[in-house]
Amino acid sequence: MNDDFNTGAAIGVLFELRRVLNAFIGQNGLEDSIDADQKAALRTGLQVLRELASILGVFFRPPIGDTADDGFVDDLMQLVLELRADMRATKNWDAADKIRDRLTDLGVTIEDRKDGARWARS
Repeated sequence: MNDDFNTGAAIGVLFELRRVLNAFIGQNGLEDSIDADQKAALRTGLQVLRELASILGVFFRPPIGDTADDGFVDDLMQLVLELRADMRATKNWDAADKIRDRLTDLGVTIEDRKDGARWARS
């Protein structure tokens, strides 16, 4: 108890795990494509990070787990991004911005890239 259970060292370990996970993503080129084994390994690492971080109260929301609806959500988000791309192609900036802003309000981040838009839960 004299050193707060060494909380500082525990947080340092979390940052090291994050660094390892980011290196795994970068070394395997996972920004562009990911196979099932790499996805499983990354998911396991992220789950460990979330569980350890939750012990320290770093994450206040429960982690988003695998659900049967994940495929549906991915397909639905792809449709939304395609509609937004159509809006941008026709220079309908107001509609494209409204889609992005509403998704942001819902906790979804849109990243516009040369090869198309990507989305992630915030």
